[in-house]
Amino acid sequence: MIMTKPLILFLLILLPSVSLLAQQETDTIPINQDSIEKEVDAFLSMLDSLKKPKSYFQVGIGAGNMQYSVSNTALNAQQVQKNINFTPVLAYYHKSGFGIAYNGFVAVENGSSSFYQHTITPSYDYEQGEKFGAGITYTRYFKGAADHQLASPYKNDFYGYAEYKKWKIKPSVSFGFANGKQSQYSQTDTFAVIKRYLRPDTTVYFKQYDTLHVNLRDYTVVLSARSRFTLDGITQNDYLVFSPSFMMYFGLSDYDMEYISKSKLTPDIVQYFRTNKVIAYRFSKQFPLLRSSRNYNYPGNFNLQSLGVNVDLAWYIRKFYINPQVYFDYYLLSSEKKFNTLFTVHTGFMF
Repeated sequence: MIMTKPLILFLLILLPSVSLLAQQETDTIPINQDSIEKEVDAFLSMLDSLKKPKSYFQVGIGAGNMQYSVSNTALNAQQVQKNINFTPVLAYYHKSGFGIAYNGFVAVENGSSSFYQHTITPSYDYEQGEKFGAGITYTRYFKGAADHQLASPYKNDFYGYAEYKKWKIKPSVSFGFANGKQSQYSQTDTFAVIKRYLRPDTTVYFKQYDTLHVNLRDYTVVLSARSRFTLDGITQNDYLVFSPSFMMYFGLSDYDMEYISKSKLTPDIVQYFRTNKVIAYRFSKQFPLLRSSRNYNYPGNFNLQSLGVNVDLAWYIRKFYINPQVYFDYYLLSSEKKFNTLFTVHTGFMF
């Protein structure tokens, strides 16, 4: 497409000059003007077809430290772990704007690798309008072979955006909602000493099971301004797209916690309590919290949380592409660590 405009101008200049030459020199070899016009029409129709959206498959693999969301970059800034993971991608995008993508998340530790998370993302993008573009995605997270610290705490991730495209610097607004549930379990072998009057103390050994359930709800609003530059490549078969953007991230995090503590006595202690009701009564009185459940709610506040700069560079070589992306985030609220850097590099084929 780099040589498109000069070629169009050349054909438009050539056509009237050929027509004039045919009128002035009638004795020369006649030129078939209709065939030239047909060639120009065919070229222009081909040019129009290149502008129309097309359906395509995408197969690739990525590497980076973004783990929480495949769409919402600002949501990834909340990550605690920054380990590198690998993400194979298989996607199909229809020319109507609908698409569906699979992402796998692979961790490499101690010389072995494992899929710890999978995602399915249906989407719809409307980019055919001259002034406005918009889109929406939904991502469903599935647990992999085993629990992993890098896994996203969210199970459902909704993300939508709207962009005004007429200006060189394109403003946009996006909305995100993600929810999920995390559970942590622990077991402790412990004991309790029962005080007895005028008799030796009785020691009871048992197991303590603690369970913590956390329900997460995260709301995000991102205001951004983006610019897009298309650059000539090394050859006629490649080109680069450079897209820097500035982002203002507003968010609210709301979560509920449920803490459950249960004790499990050994069979011999259970039998002992059955035959010694007084000891069992004193045990329950002395340790009333061995079976308990508590609930907590932490409603968040909606506020401006961080400022970010996203740098996206894509290099297309025929059907092959490589796409590095870096996100710099500055957290505005109270925190020991203000700056955060996230990155990904994707490469693959589109056909």
